[in-house]
Amino acid sequence: MNYSIEPSWLELLKTIDLGVVAFDLKEKKIIFQNRAMQNLMPTSSPSDFNEFEKTFLAGPKTYFARKPGQQEVILAEKTIGFTIYPQINGLHWMLASEISDKTYAQKIAENTLLYDMLDYTFFNLTHELGNPVNSIKMALEVLITNFDKYSEATRREYLNNLHSEVNRLEELLKSIKSINIYEQLTIRNTDIRALLENLLQLLNHEITNKHIIVNLICPQPQLRCQSDPQALHHVLLNIMGNAINALTGKKEPRLTIRTEPCGPHVHIAIKDNGCGIADDKKKELFLPFFTTKPQGIGLGLTIAKKLLTQMNGTIELTSQHHQGTEVLISLPKTSDHEH
Repeated sequence: MNYSIEPSWLELLKTIDLGVVAFDLKEKKIIFQNRAMQNLMPTSSPSDFNEFEKTFLAGPKTYFARKPGQQEVILAEKTIGFTIYPQINGLHWMLASEISDKTYAQKIAENTLLYDMLDYTFFNLTHELGNPVNSIKMALEVLITNFDKYSEATRREYLNNLHSEVNRLEELLKSIKSINIYEQLTIRNTDIRALLENLLQLLNHEITNKHIIVNLICPQPQLRCQSDPQALHHVLLNIMGNAINALTGKKEPRLTIRTEPCGPHVHIAIKDNGCGIADDKKKELFLPFFTTKPQGIGLGLTIAKKLLTQMNGTIELTSQHHQGTEVLISLPKTSDHEH
């Protein structure tokens, strides 16, 4: 039996701390198991379904229920909490982690959050790919049926529309592929001011055309952080691009970028006085395929958060509708002896 699991999301699941297993109950096969799950069962072969079944599937069959509950098992003196979910594309999924020192409520919340994220992602991926595919199919059917009747101008109009939809599909696939654009990061000493000045130079044409006033504030010009410069460049370019886009049509548009040390970290704050984000949209900002732009894909902030996490950094966003947005990035600071 063939299974279709998006490679980009498999790469993401491989790196998370929560144990994840995908298995075929009928074929009695383990299809996918991440490193965290293997660490929970160090004495078992990753592909040993019999051991897996004996350990996790011998209890109540809650995974057939509409809302599966968490179960637990003792392995090597560790309490493992796990939840098995109903089929998705022919596979059952199990999420597991050690709960020896955590409450059930905490683990249920974490498991539910990841499952909801998977559900949201697969649904939106299908939706985003389905729209251009359906448009292409319908346009082709109409064009084929009426090809002899239509004038050359009408045929060209249909072909141009088809070309636009194919371009849209291509951009979407490129965006999905870009989730793993930097699979292996190289963390090193990074000159933050030099990186920001390079980015502003790169965006200078758009900044000038929109008459944006830019303030780059670096009280400590030699401030450095630990990052992968290429990945950080990608993150900052996306965030600054969002800020510039939010300033479209704004009177006296301003973009302020500030860097400053904060204990063992470096903060990079990017603030605009643009359109801002409505309160009911804020909780979805980092979800894949969520966008407020008419032609947006909705993976920019998802990728930014993933890359910053890999660099031991964080990202926070605060915004007021019609007043502006501030994005705060935190990264490990380079110590003086590493300069």
